[in-house]
Amino acid sequence: MGLAGLTACGGSNSDVGSPDTTVVLAPSQMSLATVVAPPAPDLCDPALIVTEVGAATADADVVVTFRNGSAVECEVNLGEPWAREHEIEPDVWLAPGATAELWGECTGTPGDVWELVVNGEPRSIALDAACGAVPVAFFPA
Repeated sequence: MGLAGLTACGGSNSDVGSPDTTVVLAPSQMSLATVVAPPAPDLCDPALIVTEVGAATADADVVVTFRNGSAVECEVNLGEPWAREHEIEPDVWLAPGATAELWGECTGTPGDVWELVVNGEPRSIALDAACGAVPVAFFPA
């Protein structure tokens, strides 16, 4: 059995009258956790994520739809750096056949392509918008 000593003192300038305290820890308390994290599901194959640009709606100037074309539930990840830059969620989980939407709003500056990385694969998405758009939300539809 391992012994770890912790000493505590009380008082202002003097240790006189303050008891020493020793705490005995069990071996399991002195080592890192031994429980292995469960395996995470793999990212969707980028080839099975179908991307479509839709028309503007009352809620968004630009709507990009991602559909899970695989046979299993999986994650669609747009990448931390890009998501952080635009302050949106970086990923969503989709059941087979389910969709997620990436919404954008016009900034007034012309622009017609979003350069994304979808599950590690670079992807250029041509936008059908009258103005440059910045992403504002990414969520399961």
